[in-house]
Amino acid sequence: MSWWRRALFRGWRSEDNPQIPDVAVSCETDDQGLRALTEPTLVVEILSTTNRAGTRENVWAYATIPTVREILLIRSTRLAAELIRREADGTWPANSRPVGAEAVLVLESLDFSYPLSAVYEGTHLARVTGGG
Repeated sequence: MSWWRRALFRGWRSEDNPQIPDVAVSCETDDQGLRALTEPTLVVEILSTTNRAGTRENVWAYATIPTVREILLIRSTRLAAELIRREADGTWPANSRPVGAEAVLVLESLDFSYPLSAVYEGTHLARVTGGG
């Protein structure tokens, strides 16, 4: 069983989680008065060496939000990501999908695709891997 699937089985709910993701995207109308999105479609977390375990522990909370369709975990130490996409029947898969350095990142929740390597443009990782 995957790390994040184990977290889902703990039985906690998102209202119990004080964490705020690095990025949340909503397709709802922008409300300048809101301090947080109430109906995010995509949640993005950056995995660093210091927060990886805590971030993985909090993914369960994002998965309990009914409007969340995808959770993207982007690595900060190498060109790589993991994508967790809600199934059509509303369930979550047993494992995340790895997204490699040369792959195209496809975010179905936003009807958006982009080379993963381009996400890292302008960073030290792009220079190390020859991407910029």
